[in-house]
Amino acid sequence: MLGRASHNKTKQHTYIVSRVKLLLSVVESLDMENAGEQDLKNIKQMLDDLSLKVSTFQDEWK
Repeated sequence: MLGRASHNKTKQHTYIVSRVKLLLSVVESLDMENAGEQDLKNIKQMLDDLSLKVSTFQDEWK
């Protein structure tokens, strides 16, 4: 389902849950001894992408 557009609320919810879990996994796996600026940029990009998707879903749920 990742990457495909869906107008079904259940599928959208599943998508959000999956992406949040992925984001959490990425953050938890950071090696604080070796993490760098690029790691934070990647996490920020993931957050931005998720925020955009949630905004899209929010508009559709109105």
